[in-house]
Amino acid sequence: MTLDKNPRWVAKMTAFFRLHDLNHDGFLTLEEILDFHVTRQQARNMEADDKIQLNLTVAVTMFFSAAGFRPGKKISLETFLDGCAKLAEEENTAKDRGEKLLIEYWTDAFFDLLDLNKDGGVTQEELDVLFVNTGVLDQGTSKATFETCDLNNDGKITREEFALKNYLFWCTAEDKSIEKLFGDNLQFC
Repeated sequence: MTLDKNPRWVAKMTAFFRLHDLNHDGFLTLEEILDFHVTRQQARNMEADDKIQLNLTVAVTMFFSAAGFRPGKKISLETFLDGCAKLAEEENTAKDRGEKLLIEYWTDAFFDLLDLNKDGGVTQEELDVLFVNTGVLDQGTSKATFETCDLNNDGKITREEFALKNYLFWCTAEDKSIEKLFGDNLQFC
C-alpha cells in the first residue's frame, strides 16, 4: 500500500496541512510553511545568525519543493498528500541507497537553530526557548517532543535522534513512536 492510501499516514499529513494553513483558506503555500517553521521571523527571535537562518530556509524550501511546492503556488490538500507521498517514496529510496535525505538537511538546519550552546545536543530548556519564542506551540508540546526524540533518555536530543523521528513522521505510516512528536497539536493517531 502506498502511503497516500494509508489512513494513518493520510491523517497525520492532513493534520500537518491544517496546522500550517495559516490563513485557513484550504490551501498551503511555501510561504506559509516558511513562516511557520522557524525561518526569518522566528530565527530572528532566537538571535540566530544569518547563516543558520539561510540554511534553514534553504533546507525547508528544498524539502517542500520536492513535494511540489513553488513560491506563490497554492497547494490543495489532495495535491499536498500526493506530493508528500512521492517525496516519502523518494526519501525511502535514497535511504536504501545510503544517500543523505532531504529531511536530514532540514533537521540538521533546524537542529543548528535549536542547539543554542552548540554542544551537539538539544536540552529540554533549549527546546523550550523555541516554543516560547514562536508563540505557536506550548510547554506541553515541548515536553512531548523532547520525550519522543530523546531515545536514550540522557537528557539531550542528538542530531541523529532528531533526524530519525522526523524521518519516521514524514516517510512511514505505522511507527507509533512518533505519536507525540508534536504534542497534541497534530491529532492523527
